[in-house]
Amino acid sequence: MSEQPQLYSADIVVAATAYVKARSESEARQILVDATKDYTVINAEGADCEEMPITGIQFDDPDLPVVSLSPIMTVQETTLKTPVELCD
Repeated sequence: MSEQPQLYSADIVVAATAYVKARSESEARQILVDATKDYTVINAEGADCEEMPITGIQFDDPDLPVVSLSPIMTVQETTLKTPVELCD
């Protein structure tokens, strides 16, 4: 009889590219600061975050939001944790 697999969790650091439409670099910096000042979690499940959506819209598309995240992201670090306690 085979043993049931366990579920492990991992804390990972994800690097993403943000795109900001602005008239100047200083305006872009301020827009980005305002968009990220309260961020700790971005819910990518629906990829529908009003302040910073994850989008693959082309750069020249007029529908490109003022601030958006590229859908391509990189995992920088992985730290495996002990098995997750599962409920019966």
